[in-house]
Amino acid sequence: MIFKNFKNFILAELIFPKTLIVNRPGIIINKTVRKFGKGNIQTRTAYYFEDIYSGLYLDSLKKMGKDRVDFLWYKIGKDSALRYLSFFGSNKSNDKNIGLVLEYSLNAIKSTGFSFIDSFCYDSKKKSLEVFGKDNVICRKTGSGSLVAGIVAGIMTYFQGRNFEAEASCNKCPNSCKVVSHLGMKEKYIPNIEELSPMKKYASLNFDSVDYPSNLSSFEDLIRFNKVKISGSESKIFLQDKAVLTSEIGLGDLFLKNYFESGELNLFESSMIKTSASLFRDLTSDKDYKYKLKFVSSLISGFGWGVPHFKKNRDVIILTISNPPITRYGVSHVRYVINGFLNEIYGKIFNITSASDYKIIYEC
Repeated sequence: MIFKNFKNFILAELIFPKTLIVNRPGIIINKTVRKFGKGNIQTRTAYYFEDIYSGLYLDSLKKMGKDRVDFLWYKIGKDSALRYLSFFGSNKSNDKNIGLVLEYSLNAIKSTGFSFIDSFCYDSKKKSLEVFGKDNVICRKTGSGSLVAGIVAGIMTYFQGRNFEAEASCNKCPNSCKVVSHLGMKEKYIPNIEELSPMKKYASLNFDSVDYPSNLSSFEDLIRFNKVKISGSESKIFLQDKAVLTSEIGLGDLFLKNYFESGELNLFESSMIKTSASLFRDLTSDKDYKYKLKFVSSLISGFGWGVPHFKKNRDVIILTISNPPITRYGVSHVRYVINGFLNEIYGKIFNITSASDYKIIYEC
């Protein structure tokens, strides 16, 4: 059964039993108890703003057209599901337990803030899956179910051991969402599994301990001081009035990877920076300069993007990051989000002139 009370699940099943470790500035760790595949696993996760991705889709729609952007986002969804499931190793489920395994996987996805999963129906004979929900993050603002269709296709591909596709029906979006996957669907996209798996040094690069400064926030601090609220009725997490979602760190960077491979890196960068500046303006519209400087550091550390250290010299800002999220896809895409935040704080247009996992230089 898919859980019904979102707030209770997040608190009782994830945060309080420390399945989701959120009390360290700069880093969030998800310890998953094995239900299938290999032994218990540990992934590094982070929180991201819904508006940044819905804005990216809408900006892409204007430039790329609906067919092209929907296919791109379908690929991102399918890649994301397969990357997450790759942490469990090869699939060990069978027709006898696949219903329970699907339930576990769909609950895990719903706990990230994706509310398109309220219930599901799996037919083992026909090898078909139907997922039902409503008011899902991102697509409730874009009107497109391409991302969630890709996610469901990735889930079925993993558990069936062969390629599956999926389609979303969003005729009554956001009040109703239905995603269907079965063998009879025309082939759309076959991911390269090797490119999605975590790199060998994933654990050593992402879980090494650092000294956590007491003046920076953890995600737990954001909850404690009512910056972050968990809504059971909406099945979402909010920072102020902005919805946030969580994912394994590589999933966010799959957006960057796919946009780069599609020749749309400039579109990705400009949209991320523009929407992030607008978002930060909304979050701090009645706040002074000193508050904004502190708030941006609290967001970076609280959302699990590493421990930030800013140094400004005239029109140059050097950001060094302790314990940054590191994946096989290069420097995290949140560098563009931070770029937008800095543009709004200083009222200037900064550009990234140098970037590595541990150091980013912004100049104007």
